[in-house]
Amino acid sequence: MRKRTGAQALLLVALLVGGCATKGQVEDIVAESNALLIAQAEQRAAEDLLADSALLMPSAEAGQPLEESAVWRTVQEIDAFLEDHPDLTQANNALRVRKAVLLAFAGQPNMAKAAFEAYTPGDGNARDEGLYRNHDTLTWWWGTSADAPRSNSEIAAARADLPPRIEALTAALTDERTRPPRGSEIQLYLAAVRAHMQWKLASTGETRPEIAQALREGLAAYCGEFDAAEQARVQAWMREDFSELGALPAERWRMYGQAEVVRDRYVASMQDALSAGADPAWPEACDWLTKPPAVP
Repeated sequence: MRKRTGAQALLLVALLVGGCATKGQVEDIVAESNALLIAQAEQRAAEDLLADSALLMPSAEAGQPLEESAVWRTVQEIDAFLEDHPDLTQANNALRVRKAVLLAFAGQPNMAKAAFEAYTPGDGNARDEGLYRNHDTLTWWWGTSADAPRSNSEIAAARADLPPRIEALTAALTDERTRPPRGSEIQLYLAAVRAHMQWKLASTGETRPEIAQALREGLAAYCGEFDAAEQARVQAWMREDFSELGALPAERWRMYGQAEVVRDRYVASMQDALSAGADPAWPEACDWLTKPPAVP
């Protein structure tokens, strides 16, 4: 089984609407947007290894005019569907979220924000409602791109935005914990986004000990979002023991895959921050993630 993680993990699901023709239209849009989201996320993941100075990674169609891109064609299809079917509120809300994410990853944060602001609160599923509630910070994060030359002052300004964005997500997570169920997909996704932000912020430390301590604090905050049952499922994922996860929805699996991505990113950065053979001294609360059971 291929492991997929990231923003697209929350969106790779079908939308259920009535009517054969309408359902077919939505299925086509969903398939196209899924493919684009996967391509964009995988391109960014590949580029991240080469873009140490970047806050995030470039989009899949960097340098191509938006109007000539596959993203824009899909956005136009979504807009046409919204215009033709104004009564399908929940399906339209879900499509607006897809449109917003596509535009954000394509480096169009203002258009993405406008797509989110057209969303009708209270008429979406739990995932879309959570993304809508947190769209300001998420749109900023998704849309920060390294695909264009940026001055040192622009990079510094982007990094200066990280602490308040992290604070916003911390407050959002406090709110999400009050919304049942505990450990929802949106809660775990927001926790992963915050962890990636904290990882990026840690890299701005002036000394290696400072970087190492920031990494410990960032990972500890992430680990605290998982209860014992969720910790065991993440470990099952990392062992590739998918039999323990079979009854869970696919998007839930992908949140466990995101935990593995977070772990690997923090561990690699800690190795760079410490001298060879030094103890990373991860918090005990993260033992379940940093010292997972061996594969049987």
